[in-house]
Amino acid sequence: MLKRLLRAMALMGMAAAIWLALPAGALSEAAQSVSAFPGELVEVDLGQGATMRFTVPSGSVYDLWLYPVEDAFFSAHAELWQGGALVVAGDGAMPAFSLRLTAGAEYELRLTGTGRAWVELARHALSRCFDQPMALDAAGDTYAKAFVRPGDAHWYAVDADSDAPVTLVGVPSEAGLRLKAQLFDDGGRLLAEAVSEEAVGLAVMNRMARAAAFDVEDV
Repeated sequence: MLKRLLRAMALMGMAAAIWLALPAGALSEAAQSVSAFPGELVEVDLGQGATMRFTVPSGSVYDLWLYPVEDAFFSAHAELWQGGALVVAGDGAMPAFSLRLTAGAEYELRLTGTGRAWVELARHALSRCFDQPMALDAAGDTYAKAFVRPGDAHWYAVDADSDAPVTLVGVPSEAGLRLKAQLFDDGGRLLAEAVSEEAVGLAVMNRMARAAAFDVEDV
């Protein structure tokens, strides 16, 4: 049985950013200064180094996740700083670290290593992070979830226990909401993605579950 994880994220709706750019010289002259919406996957060059400064919208435990870009190898060292003091460091990837953060406080994330990786800061809660997905029944389960702010991401797990096609569909419940869906395997590899450009819904088509061959369609 193969497990597939669907990551659904709201791209538009309310204006609120979680990642803020940090001047490039903070880590090294070559380091990237990265900015993104909350919950967004950001691709970084770990060999070049990357820095991010951010706040979180609510006080909770958060995980820093790094996923492979395609099948390429990467290694990462992550450091979280606050007020000039090192808070936590980690050399793992899934996750690099897990820590309770304070709403409104400014944090600085520094990433170094080799290769490229997708980076995500996720709240450690059911359906909000990679290792706590909401289980869905591939036979036809439906689930409704509210997206509070741009960048809100929710994870769902689907077990592919046959070669039959599986269709995962996300439909906005109100005008002006754009959705993005990304399909991962249980090793954190991104398999497919789809974006609803006109807020009319989207579908990720898994046509051959066991063979890991995927087509993506927007509907």
